[in-house]
Amino acid sequence: SDEKLTEVSVSDALEGFRAKQK
Repeated sequence: SDEKLTEVSVSDALEGFRAKQK
């Protein structure tokens, strides 16, 4: 459960970072 939550968090952070860079 925790692992899944972390995966989602990382994915979200990555998406936000990409959007900011663009």
